[in-house]
Amino acid sequence: RFWWEVDNNDISKEYRLDNKKWVSYLKGGPFKKWYGNIWLLINWQNNGIGVKNYSGTNMRNENSYFKEGIAGTLLSSKGPSFRYQPTNTIYDSTTRSLFLNEDNNIFYNLGFLNTKLAVYIMNCLNSTVVINSNDIHRIPFTQPPKDIENKVTQFAEENVSIKKHLCEFS
Repeated sequence: RFWWEVDNNDISKEYRLDNKKWVSYLKGGPFKKWYGNIWLLINWQNNGIGVKNYSGTNMRNENSYFKEGIAGTLLSSKGPSFRYQPTNTIYDSTTRSLFLNEDNNIFYNLGFLNTKLAVYIMNCLNSTVVINSNDIHRIPFTQPPKDIENKVTQFAEENVSIKKHLCEFS
């Protein structure tokens, strides 16, 4: 369902605590950087038993559901785009979700992946319109100096905040 079709009181804010019926469902969708494409909800009542028992359902990597991460679109003619994936979100197979170790800065990595340099490198590694997780893992990466990491993190957090606010109106 679309989020506006469901009673707001039935939408989970933190499923592991409130066990509400509806949780955010992140799919592919149009090209979006920083934040977005979270307009759907999925019925996850009783840990998604209805979804899991539906014929043709292909639930993968359930252990990573509800974790904070970075979502990337699988297929795009405009090139790769990466978005913040908030906690309390389930994603589908058309979304490439990246989950970082606790010691990695999620917003720095999001900022880096959305740079022209990272997109250029991904296009060099794979010239098709489909970016896969192996292409992302092959990007040469080194930890930047702390002041640069802090600046990129700040810009990425601001971009996510602005985009999240804009998504409230569409």
